Amino acid sequence: MGAWATGIFDTDSALDWVMELAQVGVMAIAAVLLDTQAAAADGFIDVDPGSGVLATCDITAAGLGHPMVPRPNFDGMLDDARFWAWVDGRPEVTPTVALICLDTIELVVADPETTELYGLWRDGEALFSAMLLASAHDLRGRLEAVTE
Repeated sequence: MGAWATGIFDTDSALDWVMELAQVGVMAIAAVLLDTQAAAADGFIDVDPGSGVLATCDITAAGLGHPMVPRPNFDGMLDDARFWAWVDGRPEVTPTVALICLDTIELVVADPETTELYGLWRDGEALFSAMLLASAHDLRGRLEAVTE
């Protein structure tokens, strides 16, 4: 079993996605959102894309001036300061992307029968599940702040 804790960036899947974003660039944001929406249309979202969506959307919120506080660090996987400076300088990350994130987050956390990540959260210890859902709720609030 890999990394698993209560924060959006506290899973191996999310950290893998951050590494991909650092290498591929902002186009990875659109790809993960569209891929997850397609998976939802097919009936089920696996844990890795679900974790990637939450990381994607958190990075989108940060790029629009509403980062998680404190910003997560990536334990030496990449240069944190350089990565967050790169995120902050992304003009391609727009409020429209934030709206797409809000729709996609709902797909990831709406129903434990159609999303593996939410099912794992629900099946875990009650406090752990509550903390994970609180992270998703906080993220939605930060994204809503840039779309109003």
